[in-house]
Amino acid sequence: MTDEEDPTFVVDVEEATTPVTAGGTVTVTVVVENTGDGGEEAVSLLDTDDEELTSEDVELESGESDTVDLEWETANDDVGDHDCTVDTDDDSDAVSVTVDDAPAAFDVEIASAPEHIASGQQITVSVTVENTGTLEGTQDIEFVVDGDLQETVSDVTLAGMASDSFEFTYETTETDDAPDINVEVSSEDATASQTVPVVTTSVLPLREMGSQGGMGIFGWLMFLGMVIILIPLLPFLVLIRLINIIFGDDRPVR
Repeated sequence: MTDEEDPTFVVDVEEATTPVTAGGTVTVTVVVENTGDGGEEAVSLLDTDDEELTSEDVELESGESDTVDLEWETANDDVGDHDCTVDTDDDSDAVSVTVDDAPAAFDVEIASAPEHIASGQQITVSVTVENTGTLEGTQDIEFVVDGDLQETVSDVTLAGMASDSFEFTYETTETDDAPDINVEVSSEDATASQTVPVVTTSVLPLREMGSQGGMGIFGWLMFLGMVIILIPLLPFLVLIRLINIIFGDDRPVR
């Protein structure tokens, strides 16, 4: 009777997609062979400081081999050269990967805008612009209302992964802008838009009439309550008034 042996996973890097631009995917193709007994092990891609970038569990019978693609989703802060290692419990193989700078790309977002606005009022739109690349860039930012260019901020320069905020204003008119307007902010790379309803002055009197057309339920309940309280007191008030008239006392009843 012999003791059971453990699996032994030997790795050999075939190729790697390098260089890649920051934000791209590095794919390291590895041939994995089990020279021991059947079993399962993790095949990992490690960075220079042995930080695990990605890993995949592989199960192989004795003498069996397989090709595995280890995929690493890079980020902007991964720019540079990486001396990586493909590692198992039993073996390792080196692979070098280069992550290049990502060109400037200006993303735009409408941070705030009114939910609605009365015609004739000024609308203010707050915008955030972010350079999602790693390299500095310069672009123009445009503010458009219903397809018409209203304002341009020229030569906005942002370092890699930096952002800035801007405000745009627009004066609405009842004849041109009701029932809503579409505000749009754009860079060379992205566009953000939002629809803002415009309430015309013609509907304002209806709202005022609705709010002042009566006392409402609460008002009527208060009135009825006062009437119920005063009705039992009426005979006494009348009697006191008659006595004052008979005896010539015109002083007001308290």
